[in-house]
Amino acid sequence: MSVMRTVIETVARVLPAKEADPLMHKPGGYIGQPLGRVDGAAKVTGQADFTADVALDNLAHAVLVHSTIAKGRIVRVDTSAAEATPGFIAVMTHENAPQMKAPHLINVMNTRTGFAASDLPTMQDDTVHWDGQAVAVVLAETLEQAEHAASLIHVEYEAGTPTLSFDDLKANAVAPDEIVGERPEVTVGDAENAFAQAEVIVDRV
Repeated sequence: MSVMRTVIETVARVLPAKEADPLMHKPGGYIGQPLGRVDGAAKVTGQADFTADVALDNLAHAVLVHSTIAKGRIVRVDTSAAEATPGFIAVMTHENAPQMKAPHLINVMNTRTGFAASDLPTMQDDTVHWDGQAVAVVLAETLEQAEHAASLIHVEYEAGTPTLSFDDLKANAVAPDEIVGERPEVTVGDAENAFAQAEVIVDRV
């Protein structure tokens, strides 16, 4: 401990004195002072209204059912148990979902047409493209009823073999025209060659 104290005292003598930060040391300043939250008391005493506390007329709740395989096709979707639960309104799968156009991929140069992070179809056919893909959506009167009904939907799959290696996919990769409005390739110069041809080199630690 005495050695550490000696080191600290020595460093303190060697280092130049630093002027006090006016924001940190201003008398009566806010930084470093405990402040009460304006809505704190209302929240901890149960008096505050949250979004879930707002009751809307004719409100329905939707819950997604996700695939449990990474690749394959849907053979059959059994919704009978879900349809018999209290509060059930409807269930949508690829068999009764409306046909939709694939969304545009993200393009910051044109946001007026709508866009998404993926153009893979959702509930448009029986194909499963990724693990966790939405294969059904259940509508019910309450969130709890929708969650319960969704848990009762049984989906049978014909599993395929997913490609899990990034290197194995490189052979089929296609360079996009742009990525979020930017060129897809970034060229980095040869630093070693530039150093070798430089008129002056400064190398210092």
